[in-house]
Amino acid sequence: MKQAKLLFFVGIAAIALNVLSGCKKEPLLTVSTSEITVKPEGESSTFNITSNVQWFISGVPTTWLAVTPSSGEGNALVTVSAQTNTSTERRECTLSIRNIDGAVSKDVHIVQEGTPARISTNLGEVEIGASEDAAGADITITANTAWTISYPDTDWFNLSAKKGEKGTTVISVVPSKENFSDSKRSVDVVISADDGSATCSFKVVQRPVFASNLRVELKDVVTMSDGIAGGIEFGSDAKGYYELYVTARTVSTYTDKEIYNAVINADNRWSITEDFFFSPELDPNTEYVYCVVAYNADAYTGPLMKYTFRTKPTTSTFDARLTSSYSGGWYITSTRANRCARYYQYYLTNGDADRMYSYLTNEYISNALVVYLWINEWVKEDPNYYYIIDTTKYLGTSDSICVINWGVSDTGEFSNELTYIYRTKSSTPLASNKERVKINRNIKRATNLQQ
Repeated sequence: MKQAKLLFFVGIAAIALNVLSGCKKEPLLTVSTSEITVKPEGESSTFNITSNVQWFISGVPTTWLAVTPSSGEGNALVTVSAQTNTSTERRECTLSIRNIDGAVSKDVHIVQEGTPARISTNLGEVEIGASEDAAGADITITANTAWTISYPDTDWFNLSAKKGEKGTTVISVVPSKENFSDSKRSVDVVISADDGSATCSFKVVQRPVFASNLRVELKDVVTMSDGIAGGIEFGSDAKGYYELYVTARTVSTYTDKEIYNAVINADNRWSITEDFFFSPELDPNTEYVYCVVAYNADAYTGPLMKYTFRTKPTTSTFDARLTSSYSGGWYITSTRANRCARYYQYYLTNGDADRMYSYLTNEYISNALVVYLWINEWVKEDPNYYYIIDTTKYLGTSDSICVINWGVSDTGEFSNELTYIYRTKSSTPLASNKERVKINRNIKRATNLQQ
């Protein structure tokens, strides 16, 4: 009987063991997503784990990513927190979620794009001194990528570096050439990421050597065989000027700075008392450069201004030729040359005649100045007052006379020279007046540049 009971209980136990064995759970592990993308500036994101087993997460790059929780049992909400990606390069990792014995596993791919390339400077403009030995200036470049500097071909400044890596770089901007003018000059400098993904720019500005508002402009210039003359206008701050006439051939052998240094000589300095300029007597058929520099009340100078002219030749086939005779009265006969289509003729008597003769024979006054100051005005006042035939004119009983002619060719070009005659009743010309009468300063040939 006892043996039968024992067999019965053993049978029941076996049945129970078989039942329990048939009900063992299969391990379960799933994730809600297989990939997560986080922003470059850093952010947190989540995914769900559904499981009936214990699990843990591996493959976490702890330098930039945190995963919470990193292990657990059963279902869970996992938070993934990424730090800011300061690099321009993309970074990624794969999280592996496994049960304890590794029987089941799932992967989640984490991707974080790189921060867009950025380049910046602490200054938008860098200003350097006017001279080549002036102090430079520094500019700081901050970038998260490698960079290269570019700018138009320029020879007046240098940079201490034109390439750099990510981080902070200080470069020096140093002048290499003098800004020999009265205005600032500038160049835009571009800093570009080596992959072309970003740019930044700043401006390099060089101060000028000369003061502003001191330019000199010429107008209505008259060129004759013996010199030049014309109107002159000065900048608003000008109080005086230096001038020098130099042959173009000589100018070509000097730098502008050398010419400037020669011009600003006390012998060449004048106050502004007139609105015209005129040269000393110049050689005919020669190219000259009129060099002029204005200065202000503080003695600062403006830029060197250069104007090039060629004097006319002395030979002319269309000048009005004059002959005169005296036979008990004042008779002046004017005879045209073969190409003189017409000529303007002006008669001055007594004191006016004497003064004009002094101008015409003054070594400091050229025909060009006489034309600019007087003849041009006479022509403008009465442009139709001219002769087209040879004339003989009686001038009455004046004490002295001066007759001036300016011929015009058949092509409309004015003569290279004036022709004139001056007579007194005694037929003895007055001595040439060597002092300026109308114009309040002496003129002398400048000699501080070799002519």
